[in-house]
This record gives sequence, C-alpha cells and structure tokens, in this order.
Amino acid sequence: MDDIRKGKPIKRTRRHRLRVPGDLDGLFQTFITIKTAEGKAKGTLQQYHDNYKSFEEKKRGLSDSTINTRLKTLRVMYNTLESEGLIDNNLMQMVC
Repeated sequence: MDDIRKGKPIKRTRRHRLRVPGDLDGLFQTFITIKTAEGKAKGTLQQYHDNYKSFEEKKRGLSDSTINTRLKTLRVMYNTLESEGLIDNNLMQMVC
C-alpha cells in the first residue's frame, strides 16, 4: 500500500520560536547580527546604522532620494527578519 499523503501540504514551521526583542532597537541589533554573519561589508553595515539612526532625527526638506535610501534600510531589515522567521508581519510590505 502506498503511503502517499494527499490533500493540503503541511506548512513547515520552526519547532522552537526564537526569542527576539519586540522593540525596534532590539530588532535592528538582531538584523545587524544577521547581516554581519552574512559577511556584509563594513561600509554597508555602517550605512545601515547611519540610516537607522536618522529615523530618530526629525528633519524637513529631505530629498526623495534620501528618503528612499532610508526606507530601503527598513525594507531590507524587515525582509531579513521575516525570511529568518523572526517576525510574523512585515510592516514594510504596506510602504511603497
């Protein structure tokens, strides 16, 4: 008798949920740790830090290019955390 499963496939999930900080700063540090382990260049990591830090500052009159660069850092961060299974909802999917 064949033991072939029919029907809806089972979604693969992690058995143990990793403990990840819930605050944005903690998530950013987890993101930097992942990108460092991936071997990203120091300049790239520094750019991530600079762009992330800039969100604390409230500046007006930034160019579209500057805004897009800073948003890209958040998109990369949330996409990475989601692909690693560390967050359930990617908030940046709703941001153009």
